[in-house]
Amino acid sequence: TIGSFDLMIFGRFVFGLGGESLAVVQSAISSHWFSGNELAMAFGITVSANRLACAFTFNFMPTIATYIGLAGALWVGAILCVMSFGMAVLFCFMDFAAFPSFIQKTPGGSSGEPPFRFKDILDFPFSFWLLTGICVFSYCGIFPFTAIAVSFIATRYGTPPTIAGPITSI
Repeated sequence: TIGSFDLMIFGRFVFGLGGESLAVVQSAISSHWFSGNELAMAFGITVSANRLACAFTFNFMPTIATYIGLAGALWVGAILCVMSFGMAVLFCFMDFAAFPSFIQKTPGGSSGEPPFRFKDILDFPFSFWLLTGICVFSYCGIFPFTAIAVSFIATRYGTPPTIAGPITSI
């Protein structure tokens, strides 16, 4: 049912698996299709599109929920996810058609590179670990707040969610 706590936890888990993994995949795809200055622009557009989608959600989902109810707003989100999945499948076909040699398997299953070992992580440069720390600690501050921001602003300042959502998207 829509009030199932276990279903909600499962949905958050699935979203957690896909959210940041999708950003990594988008970066890998962009680096495959673009190079040089085009790559920087492609990365910028991808990140901007993700942020615009968040702003869209904060701005319009409370209004949609007001007019058609929470279940309706959740269905709108589900439909958008299905559309995104359909576009990803379409892109896979486009990618395979554009780069057929990329998907050819190397004879014997070896690519000529040594296999990855978890011990190799210790050899990553300090700059990698510094950037990783910056991302982890900034996300630790941002994501928990954005998860509760609409409710927090609505409760703390007495504004309706239809106003608190756009404030959160700023």
